[in-house]
Amino acid sequence: MSEIDERKYDSGAYENKWFETSDGIKLNYRVYGNGTSQKPAIMLCRA
Repeated sequence: MSEIDERKYDSGAYENKWFETSDGIKLNYRVYGNGTSQKPAIMLCRA
């Protein structure tokens, strides 16, 4: 599988956040927009 060049798609208009699970795993996520959208959330996972 080839790597995705995120710079090609990244507008930079997001807030970068972290979430730590109860077992200590740290997850990074981005929040786009103002949080009032009625559209479903999208989650991208990478190994």
